[in-house]
Amino acid sequence: MRWSVDQISMKFKSALRKSPLPPEQQQELHYHSLRHSFATLLLQKGVPMYTVSRMLGHSSVTTTEIYSYAVPNSFGEQLDKLTL
Repeated sequence: MRWSVDQISMKFKSALRKSPLPPEQQQELHYHSLRHSFATLLLQKGVPMYTVSRMLGHSSVTTTEIYSYAVPNSFGEQLDKLTL
């Protein structure tokens, strides 16, 4: 059985109502929030932006760059990876 987007969204909202989150936080969350969290967590774990972009099905990495706030701009950490 294939579920429609509306069915998935209703199931998600039902699960939220059963959660311990306060109602005001529940209202801010949507099924699409999971996609956003997925992308953010991947980038925080160091998965390359291009890879995340492909996983999300974005036609351009530019679209994925909206999640770049989640990636600390740590040039020092990246330079430490270089072995001379």
